[in-house]
Amino acid sequence: SWFGRDGRPKPEGGEKPSFDRKAFKYFLAGLTLLVIIGGSAFVFFYLGTRGQEVSVSIHGRDRIESGEILTIPVSFRNVSGTTVRDAEAVIVLPAGSVVRQEGIEQPIPLRLVIPVKDLGPNEEAVMEITVRLFGSEGEVKEVEIRFLYRPENLQARFSTSEKKTFT
Repeated sequence: SWFGRDGRPKPEGGEKPSFDRKAFKYFLAGLTLLVIIGGSAFVFFYLGTRGQEVSVSIHGRDRIESGEILTIPVSFRNVSGTTVRDAEAVIVLPAGSVVRQEGIEQPIPLRLVIPVKDLGPNEEAVMEITVRLFGSEGEVKEVEIRFLYRPENLQARFSTSEKKTFT
């Protein structure tokens, strides 16, 4: 029909919606952009800085003889301003390695978990792992240390890790 409900002629192009579609699209695009920028900032500033409260360093020489008794010093340094609690070191050694604890050598499980004392701000803990790594000449073996911890004022647990290769 050419006329609206009130009896007046309809405007050309039909009835206009009660809201402007173009303005709604701009609003939706702006809101999406704001969510993306906010999410990126959260990931960068919050999650990106986590895991950096503690630095892990694996020391020792790079070349070893197969089967020799090797002592690997590992240091953990709390570089944050808060105490690190409930800490433990998870040591992942190559398959076939033998670990020496209290003078007794034994094949290792897939992961060796060792508790570490709480670390205050800027405090460092050093531990030594005595192992025998076996392999052929020129073969590369990797040792990984994962440090699991909980910052004093949080309930969440975090981790950081370091790897070192031995030839």
